[in-house]
Amino acid sequence: MASVNLEEQANFTRLSRLLVDKGTEALRNTLDAIHAPHDLPAVLNTNRKYLLRLKFRVINGQQWDLLFPPSGNPPDSKTFNVTLLAILLRSICGLPPPETGWNAMPPDSDRSIGANITRIRFFRSQLYAHVSSTQVNNAAFKEYWKVVSQVLVELNIPQSEIDDLKTCPLSPKEEPARAYVPPKTLKELKEWFMSNLDDLLPSAKRLVVPYVPTLQESPDSWEWKKTSIAHREKFEKLHECGRDSPQKIKEINDVRVCLSKEFLINRGSDGTCVFVGLRPLLHYTGLLFMPD
Repeated sequence: MASVNLEEQANFTRLSRLLVDKGTEALRNTLDAIHAPHDLPAVLNTNRKYLLRLKFRVINGQQWDLLFPPSGNPPDSKTFNVTLLAILLRSICGLPPPETGWNAMPPDSDRSIGANITRIRFFRSQLYAHVSSTQVNNAAFKEYWKVVSQVLVELNIPQSEIDDLKTCPLSPKEEPARAYVPPKTLKELKEWFMSNLDDLLPSAKRLVVPYVPTLQESPDSWEWKKTSIAHREKFEKLHECGRDSPQKIKEINDVRVCLSKEFLINRGSDGTCVFVGLRPLLHYTGLLFMPD
């Protein structure tokens, strides 16, 4: 099986978003500039006879229903994809065709609107119809991005939006961390620490390992004798957490604990925190946590 290059996969994803998102936006903006959205229904009805000649041969049934919705609602250009937008732009907008016609890649010297519309369509076809995998090497990515960006800018897509698309996170996991503003006073430091407790504790540098139930261990091992103890409610919640969500439990120096604010029972002036915890024989205990 071929190896997966994550960077080359990211290249493919970014190019796809450039062509699909910004390419569609560019063609839609061009159509809306020629035929304003509130005029589109009348324009389509005027050209209905001509468009009928394209039905099934060029325009499929699903696209036809977007142009003339069976519900009777007015058509909305926001529902049109690149293919349908390109068909309308070259069919009912009065645009002159590129030097080489609508069905061939224009030469670089032709920078007309019609030529750039055709380029968007051909670039999209090349990316999806002629690739053997969802990966694009860095050299090809750089060249594709350059030529596609030029076309989009000439179709009035801001360069800043194109640049953002090239560097923006591809998933929530890639989102940048929140900006850290250093606390100015001890009170602010305590408040900041407590408000970020759930984020800080799981990643703290401690002798912390995930709690993994053994094959011999059953949920019943979390049962306990409900004698009268302090912090009874938190202790009961810890048992429930251990039975129902063992992935949330950590073991620190042989003490099972969930480092979450709901199990915090005390904190010192120096930032130390005390949590309810369980020793191996399920004896109630407290765990002292000293932040770095």
